[in-house]
Amino acid sequence: MFKPLGFALMIGASLSGWIVSAQIEAGGPAIGDLELTPNPSGRVPLAALLTVSTGAPARISIKVDSEAAAWTIAPDSEFKTSHSVAVLGLRPGKTHRITVVATGRDGRTREAGPLELTTPELPEIFPPLEVTIRKPEKMEPGFTLFNAYRWPDLGGTDPDYGLLLAVDDRGEVVWFYRGQYSIGDAMRLDNGNILYTPSIQNRRAALTEIDMLGNIVRRWHARTLEGEAPEGSILVDTDSFHHATDVMPSGNILAISTEIRTYEQFPGSDSDPDAPKASRQVVGDIIVEFSRDGAILHEWKLLDLLDPLRVTYGSFGGGFWRGTYAGIITGGMSDWAHTNAIQYIAADHSVLLSHRNQDVIMKLDLAASKISWMLGDHAGWKEPWQAHLLQPKGEFRWPYHQHATRITGRGTILMYDNGNNGAAAFEPKVPPGEIYSRAVEYEVDPATMEVKEVWSYGGPGDEAYFCSFLGDADWLPIMDNVLITDGARTDVPAKS
Repeated sequence: MFKPLGFALMIGASLSGWIVSAQIEAGGPAIGDLELTPNPSGRVPLAALLTVSTGAPARISIKVDSEAAAWTIAPDSEFKTSHSVAVLGLRPGKTHRITVVATGRDGRTREAGPLELTTPELPEIFPPLEVTIRKPEKMEPGFTLFNAYRWPDLGGTDPDYGLLLAVDDRGEVVWFYRGQYSIGDAMRLDNGNILYTPSIQNRRAALTEIDMLGNIVRRWHARTLEGEAPEGSILVDTDSFHHATDVMPSGNILAISTEIRTYEQFPGSDSDPDAPKASRQVVGDIIVEFSRDGAILHEWKLLDLLDPLRVTYGSFGGGFWRGTYAGIITGGMSDWAHTNAIQYIAADHSVLLSHRNQDVIMKLDLAASKISWMLGDHAGWKEPWQAHLLQPKGEFRWPYHQHATRITGRGTILMYDNGNNGAAAFEPKVPPGEIYSRAVEYEVDPATMEVKEVWSYGGPGDEAYFCSFLGDADWLPIMDNVLITDGARTDVPAKS
């Protein structure tokens, strides 16, 4: 969910720029050199850059009116004579009238315009959007930002189809960004920019920050992408970047990386506890803190913090990492933990982590490098990890293969529980027709080491569905709603 710094103007991509000097309502600051450049980066067709000068220090605002909506952009409160405004949020295929208003220190105003601009239609290769229920009075204000993958012919993801888009409460697109590569997790930063994880050359080893006009602000890449990274990208001396990131108050970035270790006595099966043990290459996640210049400041290696020999259903597959380690690692790999969410908690300098292939959520004390607690099925955990497991209270269901774990404003833990298998390794799996996914909220009491469910949405029942991978659940603070996203939903539960 995001709120733009200012609502937006959209220009047809065929225009190279407009210069206008028309003025009305004399008495305010003189307006000159009004220039509008559509899609300046070439990657955000529904955006433009407006520059304008004023004869005296002034505040600038922009009034936008179309048949779809009307709004005002007020980019900042500073009085100055040179102004540059990102014009965002227009609807595709619509004619918009844009008026610039300059307000002087004495409160007097002058207007320039209106300009009339027609936006381009959405491109043909765009995901279909359909609104089935809409209750605007109960919805969170603002726009909803999300990424989209493309699976041609239900095969692998299209590595060259990178799309971020934002929609309004009608489901109408108000902004989109066409990246050069497939786009994974994306988050809106406090400075208004977007940080996302692209997949370059099928390697999960890059991070990109863009502004809302689609300009590259900064790029980083891991060493597995060295030699193939985009020009100007900053090397961070770690293996990969995958799934999610977070930004600390210092501005440092917390990312999820990986390492490969070989264990000679790794379990040989997730269904037969007596299967012979064998040598196995294991992908272990690393939490990395690095500064914006790429310098690594701290690392927390999960193979040193959790039991490296514990497996669950899903711990043996390594296909997710073939592209990243192609030409570097040969042979099979075990995707042991598959950490897919990270949230920094400033109050006690800790992080909340989701380890999908361990079916566990963990709070980690960064200063002490120690586990605070673990939320997940108790099966398979030995000492000393057993002492960190939360005890369930009341009616309860453990999450399995979860995504998007976050602490809400109420201090509860919200997540998307995919529900895969519904059991720990070596235990009977839940039959395919009985598996379901849900969004679920837990309340953790660290003093008593107890956890209870306080809310959930999904199965069981007539509306049960199953989402075997992907998925998201976001707490929306103003209306106290939850936004649930099913990344791979099936109406009839399928075998996971």
